[in-house]
Amino acid sequence: PGPIKNNQTIRDFFAAGLAVFEKQLAVKFQFRMAEQWLGESTGPERFYLVDGPATQVKQLTTEFEEAQAAHRLFDLDVL
Repeated sequence: PGPIKNNQTIRDFFAAGLAVFEKQLAVKFQFRMAEQWLGESTGPERFYLVDGPATQVKQLTTEFEEAQAAHRLFDLDVL
């Protein structure tokens, strides 16, 4: 929340957190990054194409978000 949604610190935090997530994702699923936007005023975004059941992918995203307090800042959605 708040007016500042993007700066270098936020982008660095985003990249470091998603590097951890991608390692966890790679253990269970094949995936590739489909799109990435780092400079948006709404904050950085990254999209993945994941080969796996949505319910299992969502379980992994939930586990990541709940593993550390800082990970709660990530909004990992499964569509």
